[in-house]
Amino acid sequence: HLNELEICRNLRDRMNEEKSCFCGSEDSQQNPVDLEGCCWSPFIKKEDLIVWKKEEKKHHGLFSYKMYGKYIDVTARDFLAVFLDTDNRTKWDEHVVQLKVIDSEPSTNSDIIYWETKWPKLFSNRDYVFTRRYLIDESEKVMIVMNRSTKHPDYPEIKSKARVTEYWSYMVIKATSEFNQPGIEFSLTYFDNPGITLPSAISLWVTSTGMPQYIKRLRVEALKIQEDQKRKEEIAAAEAALAAAEAAAKEQEAPTESE
Repeated sequence: HLNELEICRNLRDRMNEEKSCFCGSEDSQQNPVDLEGCCWSPFIKKEDLIVWKKEEKKHHGLFSYKMYGKYIDVTARDFLAVFLDTDNRTKWDEHVVQLKVIDSEPSTNSDIIYWETKWPKLFSNRDYVFTRRYLIDESEKVMIVMNRSTKHPDYPEIKSKARVTEYWSYMVIKATSEFNQPGIEFSLTYFDNPGITLPSAISLWVTSTGMPQYIKRLRVEALKIQEDQKRKEEIAAAEAALAAAEAAAKEQEAPTESE
């Protein structure tokens, strides 16, 4: 997935050329980036976010989605931290009922996660069991998170919830300069088979509103980390200045040897 951002840039440039579909002849003269970018159609375009969709060959009527954006005010480190944080997401994402790590393998940065999402009335909540693994490439300043549905003996399917058994996604985050400096470019590509035919209104909301809202909140939460860190640094600096002033005052008050 290291070339994912290049694919997104190509798709963005083709959008600017007003091409509605990016299918091309898959001959030997096309490079891998062009081939991977085939058949992605523009779906949403906002100021700082673009979404494309592509029908899955094995699932007629179901689409995978690719999101691309650039933020100048968020650090890659904080964006990744919020994306991986399972403990706090229920506090800021109203659509998450449960999200927790149920198994881990720290040596490979891998987890198995249980996730339950809230659905409208008349529909059962959806739940997932999936593997998550992340990679960090210091030389390229790139972070990659890969998710794919799996099974776990402690979390079998239950009748009150609809288990999503076909789900995958990958997030690519690239720092503009350093991981701890503001400025990122990112893409999120994902596919989710809900297992039933959804009313068009619900399907449209999930894809056109739900995911963009999630990315927007992700950005807000990442900015909070930066703000909290800045506040801590300001408090530490103020405390250090106060301590220095108090020490200087005591030194002035102390009698000299001649006195």
